[in-house]
Amino acid sequence: MLHAHTLGGAYVDFQEAVTKSISIGKSADLVVLDRNVLEVPPSEISRAGVSFGNAFFA
Repeated sequence: MLHAHTLGGAYVDFQEAVTKSISIGKSADLVVLDRNVLEVPPSEISRAGVSFGNAFFA
């Protein structure tokens, strides 16, 4: 599912050469979460908090 929302979306939009992955020269929007959503049960993913600069939102 993660691939569908990152590289998969870029592929559909013909933007995989310039966006949607963390690489030198590419554009990216990043979100810092308080937990690794790939390692928690699916039922806990929606409880992940988002960090914004020095502020933290849960």
